[in-house]
Amino acid sequence: MLFQFNIYSGLLLIFFTHNLVYSLLLFQKSIQERSKSAFWLGLFLLIVALYLAPWMLGFAGWYDSESYRAVIFATPFHQLYFFGPVLYFYTQAVLNPAFRFRKKYFWHLLPGVLYLIYAMLQVASDYYGNGGAFPQFYADIDFDEWYQVTGHASMLFYLIYALRYYNLYRKVIQNIVSFADELTFKYIREFIITCLAIIIVNISFKIGFEIFPEFADFVGSWWYFMAVGVISYRIAIKGYANENLKSKRVGFSIVNETKSETNAILPDYAEIELPENDSNNLGLTESEEKLRDQLEKLLITNSYYNNPELTLLDLAKATGSNTALISKVINKGFNQNFNDLVNTLRIDAFKAKVAAGESSKSTLLGLALDCGFNSKATFNRAFKKHTGVTPKDYLAKNTAELGLKS
Repeated sequence: MLFQFNIYSGLLLIFFTHNLVYSLLLFQKSIQERSKSAFWLGLFLLIVALYLAPWMLGFAGWYDSESYRAVIFATPFHQLYFFGPVLYFYTQAVLNPAFRFRKKYFWHLLPGVLYLIYAMLQVASDYYGNGGAFPQFYADIDFDEWYQVTGHASMLFYLIYALRYYNLYRKVIQNIVSFADELTFKYIREFIITCLAIIIVNISFKIGFEIFPEFADFVGSWWYFMAVGVISYRIAIKGYANENLKSKRVGFSIVNETKSETNAILPDYAEIELPENDSNNLGLTESEEKLRDQLEKLLITNSYYNNPELTLLDLAKATGSNTALISKVINKGFNQNFNDLVNTLRIDAFKAKVAAGESSKSTLLGLALDCGFNSKATFNRAFKKHTGVTPKDYLAKNTAELGLKS
């Protein structure tokens, strides 16, 4: 196979191969571990590898060979309409362990399928219209301006859609578990931002070529694809590492079908309503007041907050109620979401232990674990959020005032 090695083709070959190898590894993982997120990330990296191929092969000498040039022109390497939907499905697969591709999701892929059909018909028309051979000066439709613009616009649309889904997920998770920090999947936010960098780089190069047209050549464009290769390198490594992390999961699923701006939670959290940001959350009914008192007793008197894996479903079972009503009463009756409420009780318990002098008998982490926190990082974040100071500073100040040893 023709491949002329030089600095341009060689560097892109590294990133092309890198994406291709990680794509295959993720496909293997998706089969072995039945990981839907591994499949979608593998597909995303395969699309990126194909995206880099024309410039890599061009610098490898394919444009200078008639037979190889025909392969480049006849193959739709740039699958821009698939970029966005695939990254969006990947986002859902990471955040929602029950996510599966349904028939009604096919319309997201329809533009990509239609472009493939269009590309094949165009190739066939040029081939047979030229007497069974490709024209000497065949135009690569992958680089038609309309396709490049609409393709990257589609990717930007799905990036925004994925970020919206992630933000809704974070709001919901705060209302149903007491260990929300462990399930925020900050990696997904980094993934979306990293993908956004591809759009920003693309726009930057287009503007740059308009200002400095003398650089708008094959070599000038190479720098753009080199930048995409570097960005995809980070996506592949971070994504594969994320797949290998054994994250804690709970039995809930976030589903994208929504009646308003709230995602549905299934099967046990289907009716939860997120609190309004500007509401005062007052005005409980008599029955809701009784439930609030019952929850307060469970959480404080019975020390339910000590359970590091406490969920809204646990309280629903303990009270004989349902998760929707429990969530409503917590948000209105305590003016906090479930995660913040439980963490507030844990922090109060920590302060009580410090006041009782237990900090002289145990480490800071030991006290935090005794109060229901399951990690030092989660404890530090929650404590700083609720008190405005770090646990270490609080401990030092209060042990000094009480004349205790820290």
